[in-house]
Parts: sequence; C-alpha cells; structure tokens
Amino acid sequence: MGNCSSKERKRLEEARWRSQTDAAEWSRACSEPRRIDHSLFAVGLGMRRLQIVVCPSFEPGRAWEVRQSGDWALYASAVVSEEWEPQLIGYDRVSFSSERLAGLFGDLISTSLPLAPDLSGGGGLDGTRYQLAVYGDLSSEWRLQWWSKWPAPWNPVVERTLAMDREFAAARASRGSQTDSVR
Repeated sequence: MGNCSSKERKRLEEARWRSQTDAAEWSRACSEPRRIDHSLFAVGLGMRRLQIVVCPSFEPGRAWEVRQSGDWALYASAVVSEEWEPQLIGYDRVSFSSERLAGLFGDLISTSLPLAPDLSGGGGLDGTRYQLAVYGDLSSEWRLQWWSKWPAPWNPVVERTLAMDREFAAARASRGSQTDSVR
C-alpha cells in the first residue's frame, strides 16, 4: 500500500474490513444459534426471499432459506431450540435449480390468502409446527405459523409450503450440500 493514494488505501482497508466481517458472520452462522428472524449478511449471499421452518415434536427440526442475488440459491439450517421461538444453526448451500426456486417463489407470492387465524378454540401437544416467511424489498415481509392442523382457508399456501419442504429435503438427500457450506 506504499504507493496507494489515500482514497485507494481507504478502499482497500474497507474491503479488508468487509472480508473480516463476512468471515465472522459465516463463523457465527456455523457455531452460534441465531433467531429465525435474523438474516445473515455477507457479500454475494443475496437477499433472503423465503424461509420455511419445520419443528416436529419427536425429531430434529429443519429450516430452508431461499436467497436471490441474480441467481436464486437454497440454504439449509438445523433447528437447535424448539421452544416457542426456534433458533437456527448452520447454513449449508443445497444444490437446487435457480429457475425452479424463482418459479416456486413466484407461485407462492401469487397465491391469495385470507389472513384469519384458526379460532376454533382447539389446541394440541404433539405434532409439527411450521413457519413460512416471505421477504420483499423495503422491509416488506410476512410470516405465517401453523400446527399440524391449519386453518382450511390457508390450504393453498400450506400445500405449497409442504411440497417445497419435501422437494428441498429430497434435493439435500440426493445431491447433498455443496462444498462451500458453512456448517
């Protein structure tokens, strides 16, 4: 950096700081539990567009995130705390078609949905709890949560979510995670 202008030196220092910050963020994603609403930020990771969290009663939970940075990418995390607020750990990139992810996202956001929750007065102990979140730009987002039995008007969204969970799990099992995973 001896012959660099002060402007170039500052640019190089900022790039080094960003690289160190990205490495620290990836390290935390691997080793420290994070809230499900915490979005990871790292160069090239892109914007989070979709999150599915699945918390079965008697087996490990899982989470999927779809990100967009030009291409679309799928990431998997483990659920490490299944209290009322699940926490995630790990961030493995799963080999999956970018075009298919874009299509699944487009299909989901084009679905109309009444927002009325289940008001049946029922409850339950065992079963699976699901969460689906969709993220847009300018801090626009929404999140739904349901148990094994969901409000009937939500069927179109729930069916799409369950199908994505199965498709993502099959992709991870058959193709595995890419070597650039952070877990």
